[in-house]
Amino acid sequence: MGSSARIGVSTGSRPIALGVASMIAAAAYLINSLAPVVGWLRPARLVSPFFYAVGDNQLVEGVSFSAFVVLTTIAVVLSWSAIAAFGHLDVN
Repeated sequence: MGSSARIGVSTGSRPIALGVASMIAAAAYLINSLAPVVGWLRPARLVSPFFYAVGDNQLVEGVSFSAFVVLTTIAVVLSWSAIAAFGHLDVN
């Protein structure tokens, strides 16, 4: 939601915001899914939020503190960025 809100405020276009945010999410998912199989893609999985959201056997061991911090930081930064961009938006 944070990335689509930021893009939407920046471009003023809902379709562009949803399209770009969907493309980013799909790319992050593909990177995370293909990283165990494709050797040169393995280091890039650390960029994907899906790595922190579903990795490391969380159903058995629980969510790790570092994964929680990374996901919370991403959410806070993207939300703050959207709010800051909305503050500069001329809605008159």
